[in-house]
Amino acid sequence: MSQLSLTLDKPEQPGFIIDTMVLIGIGRLIYPPELKKSAREIVDKLVDEGIVKSSVEVHAELFYKKKDPKGDETCRIAESYKLKGVFERIIDEDQENIAQVLSEFPDFVKHDSEKPDADPWLVALAMRLDGWTVVTRDGAKDTDGLRKMKQVCRHFKITTITDTEFYQMHGWQIKSS
Repeated sequence: MSQLSLTLDKPEQPGFIIDTMVLIGIGRLIYPPELKKSAREIVDKLVDEGIVKSSVEVHAELFYKKKDPKGDETCRIAESYKLKGVFERIIDEDQENIAQVLSEFPDFVKHDSEKPDADPWLVALAMRLDGWTVVTRDGAKDTDGLRKMKQVCRHFKITTITDTEFYQMHGWQIKSS
């Protein structure tokens, strides 16, 4: 009798795990339009190379209480990335990782909010995709109370960079006239 096994394909090189604000940036926040276009081109290229991932919880955050997601550029971008497999489903390993994260940082989630909170799931995903870098706008400054992504990632030895650093390392240049 032969045994069947399932192996998940992991990209050969480490990549980048993007948070919600990266998608909001390329959909709504980066200005002027030329900068937004070049940032989007960078992310699109890396998505096509398979070295950008995120959590389904980021997708849930973007679509939370959206009355017209088709009219929102960020939601359209997220849908195109969903078709390309960017948003990783939560698996048992992620559940185990989230339990560890929240046992060590119970104040990492907003307990009084009904809105999805992707940050802990991004840390759990980074723990699963060993060596991947989290791209976030969350500050590194330690705060009382609610913890920030960079603090938690630092604790678990997960590399973080800002979205600006991410774009610049992939050729984005901001030149003043």
